[in-house]
Amino acid sequence: MKQWQPFFVAQTGASAALAGLLFVAVSINLTRILDLDRREHSRLADRAGGALITLIGILIAFSLLLVPTSSTTIPGLGLLAIGLIDAIYQIINQVRRWRTIEKQCRMRGAMLGIVGVLASTLIAVAGITILLVGFGGIAWLAVGVFLSYLVVVEETWVLLVEINR
Repeated sequence: MKQWQPFFVAQTGASAALAGLLFVAVSINLTRILDLDRREHSRLADRAGGALITLIGILIAFSLLLVPTSSTTIPGLGLLAIGLIDAIYQIINQVRRWRTIEKQCRMRGAMLGIVGVLASTLIAVAGITILLVGFGGIAWLAVGVFLSYLVVVEETWVLLVEINR
């Protein structure tokens, strides 16, 4: 577990930095994000919320892993809960988005949704694996977090740049 500490610290900082970027993106385009009369922007607040929940989940997960403990119960349960909460939110968000998304954007939206749910599920799998076999299952967390970053960066890009096209 000790060899993972630098990775945990790096991911805590990365998730906090990305959350800051997300807040900047939202604050710059807040009027457009909240303009619910425009069909193409009707779910932008949900996108921002989903990205923020994912980033805060990652921040909490790695902060939890930085707490010195020899027990696998608290980190395992924590990762399981974070992964499940994020996966459920991602699924709800994708179903809501699917109803309003333009047909030409549906495939891209579906792929992004699948990656988001997969990422969250892998975080939950990391929690289960840690509970069952110890910290050897931490690699699932790394894969889940990297996939989460892909989704969050895509969502932040839309909120920062694509919204103005």
